[in-house]
Amino acid sequence: MTWLTEEPLYIFLTGILLVLGFGAFAMATGRRLLWMIAGVSLAVMVVLLVVESRIVTDREQLNQILDEMTVCVRNNDVQGLMKYGSLSRPETIRRIEKEMPQYQINSVSVFRRKIPEIDNTQVPATAKLEFQVSVNVDASQSQFRYSGAAMRGVTLFLQKEPDGQWRVTDYSHYEPELLGR
Repeated sequence: MTWLTEEPLYIFLTGILLVLGFGAFAMATGRRLLWMIAGVSLAVMVVLLVVESRIVTDREQLNQILDEMTVCVRNNDVQGLMKYGSLSRPETIRRIEKEMPQYQINSVSVFRRKIPEIDNTQVPATAKLEFQVSVNVDASQSQFRYSGAAMRGVTLFLQKEPDGQWRVTDYSHYEPELLGR
């Protein structure tokens, strides 16, 4: 039932429909009880919206991490990006440290995000993020020997660490047509 905590629109619409419905019946019948029910419906809606805003689901955390990592990439902040690597996978952190300095990122935009796939049946929980990026990059110091605009598909594999934070265990980037539509 995470859809309820990820999308406040459902709470809002249901609350408004109840308030308007009971309010309309109260106006038509003049019954005070219906006005009280409309008021209680409004109060419950407000409480649920406040509670929803305080709950951060795994899916929301993963999307927030992707946004933060995008800022690190845009700013060519290798140290900041390495903080998202899992301590249980030092080879991934070393790979980030080795690969990222080869690129001078001038701009990056993330689009075509797929809904994060989360597997809570494993311990620790794992997740997979797939998306595409449009970058303006100078990669003349890399294996690609390229400078200019490029499109890449990216897959991030993450696991939930003991401190409750999601961290990258592996990643890949590839030609976008390999990303399923």
